[in-house]
Amino acid sequence: MSQDASIPPDSPASPARGWLRQAWREAEHWPLAGQARRMTEAAEARALAQLKQRLDAMADTSLADPDEAAPDTALPPEQMLAGLLVRERSVDPDRARRELYRRVLGQLVPDQISILRVLDKRGVGTLCHIGVSRLPGGPVSSLCLENASSLGQEAGVLLREFTPYYMQHLLQLGLVSAGPADRRLEADYELLLADPNVRAVMDDIRERLRGYPRVLRHAVTLSPLGAALWRDCYPAAQAIAKRRWP
Repeated sequence: MSQDASIPPDSPASPARGWLRQAWREAEHWPLAGQARRMTEAAEARALAQLKQRLDAMADTSLADPDEAAPDTALPPEQMLAGLLVRERSVDPDRARRELYRRVLGQLVPDQISILRVLDKRGVGTLCHIGVSRLPGGPVSSLCLENASSLGQEAGVLLREFTPYYMQHLLQLGLVSAGPADRRLEADYELLLADPNVRAVMDDIRERLRGYPRVLRHAVTLSPLGAALWRDCYPAAQAIAKRRWP
C-alpha cells in the first residue's frame, strides 16, 4: 500500500500533498527544475518506446512465417515450441513441404550436393564397408571403414577423403537409401577398391591388425524424400545459380 493511500482526504497532510503537486506542475517554469522534469519525462518516454519495440519483436518472431523468422538458435526454446504449435495447425501441405526442404538443405554442404546430382543422373551408386576377418573368407569381426563410395570421386568432391562421412550423413537425413549390391556397378566397385583411402584401410588390416580385409558391397539410390526434394527444387535452383554465376 502506498503512503498516499494511508492519508485520509480530510487529513492535515492533504493540503500539503496538494501543494506539492501544484509546485511540481509549476516547476517546469523554473529554469533548472523545468529542464530536469522535461529530461526525466523524455527518458521515460524513450524507455517505454524501447520496451514496446522489444515486446512487439518477441510477439512477431514467435508467430512469424517460418520463411521469414529468425534462426532457431536465436530463439528461446519456449518461443520455438510456440511457433511450431502455431504452424502445426496449418492446412497448407506446400508450406509444410517447403519448410521440410529448408530444414534438410540447411544441413548439407556443397560436396553433398555434388553427390546427389551424380546419383540423380545415374540412378544408383556404390556403397561399401571394409571389415576385418580373422580367417580368409571368414565372418567379419569388426568394420574398419563404413559407407565408402565411388560417387565422391565421380562427383569431384573437394574433400574426397570425407566421402564416407558425406554418405553416412545423407543416409541419416533420409535422402538416400541403401540396398544390396548391384551387378551393373561392377566397374564402379573396382574403381572404389583402387581408391587410395580404401587401399590404406585394407593395408592397415593386413599389416597392423594381422587380419584379412573383407569388402561388403551395397548400392545406394535416392530415397523418396531425396527424389522429391531434387525434383521440386533443383531445376529452379539451377536457373537461379546460373543468373548469379553465369
